[in-house]
Amino acid sequence: MTSGQLIPPVNALGGALIVIQLLVATVIIILMDDMISKGWGGLGSGISLFILVTIVKQMFAMAFSPFTLPGTVMPYGAIPALAAAIYYAMGGKLTYLMSILYQVNLPSLTGLIATVTLALIVLYLELMEVSIPVALVQYRGYRYSVPPLKLMYVSVLPIIFTAYTVYLIGEGLTLLWSAYNKANANPFLNWLACAHMTNLGLIPCPNSLLYYFTVVPRNIDAAYIAVHIVMYAVLSVVFAIVWVNLAGLSAEDQAKYIVQGGMQIPGFRPSPRVIARFLDRYIRMLTIISGLIVGVIAALGDIAGVFGGGIGLILVVEIVIQYYSLALQEQLFEIYPGLKRLLGKE
Repeated sequence: MTSGQLIPPVNALGGALIVIQLLVATVIIILMDDMISKGWGGLGSGISLFILVTIVKQMFAMAFSPFTLPGTVMPYGAIPALAAAIYYAMGGKLTYLMSILYQVNLPSLTGLIATVTLALIVLYLELMEVSIPVALVQYRGYRYSVPPLKLMYVSVLPIIFTAYTVYLIGEGLTLLWSAYNKANANPFLNWLACAHMTNLGLIPCPNSLLYYFTVVPRNIDAAYIAVHIVMYAVLSVVFAIVWVNLAGLSAEDQAKYIVQGGMQIPGFRPSPRVIARFLDRYIRMLTIISGLIVGVIAALGDIAGVFGGGIGLILVVEIVIQYYSLALQEQLFEIYPGLKRLLGKE
């Protein structure tokens, strides 16, 4: 089984059954998402709800699970493990207390502290906004202010693309090692993919490219930390720029919406090109900054052992904010029913 696989090798029948199972599960999720999105028993997107529940379940297990892994004596969850380590420390055994301070790919006290700290940082950043100092004048004489743009202009999707890019490259290098370089005898292939199979799994060599494309290997060092953070930051910024232009979030798209809405910026001709040039200085900078921030936070989260992973933590915070906003919106609609009809929500 290669690094990152979720299932062992199977025969043709087993593979067909797995594909059918995944198809059925996908159809069920799509149907449930459609039901929730239409207001049958929930708010917002059903897929967001499934993602939230999955990550929170993983976080809860990493924090509170009292069970032990095979071959270990300490509970899996960080808080029960801390309690057990303190109990052993009172008996003079400090080894257990030192062991839970930081563990690669396992819950630890460092991961617990990092989860709380980074969650608060992400929450603060997600709520920050940048006001554009202009007012839009509609042709009928009404004046509107440009709604503020979020500091995290693009947050989740660029870092998801980044993580999967790193994962796919790592899996490709792992397959290269497994097929052609298991003996680690070829100097060129050693630079690309050098590893050793142990009872703990695949351990990449620190001087190979595979090492830097492995998500937090067990033999982590300072060079890996630096390369991992820089790689995530750069790729996240690149994907953020690509996503803004593909998803209709660029300055040109925003300017087009303003002109089509019959509005203009005082002092500027009602031309999409002119307005886009004005908005570009804000949107371009927000795109780069938000991509850089989420890349660094996700990388630091992976290295520090954040519960649910760095990307999972960002997803949880953003989805919780989304559901909180939807709950406030529904409460406002209950107080002012006419507002719901005015906005076409019925």
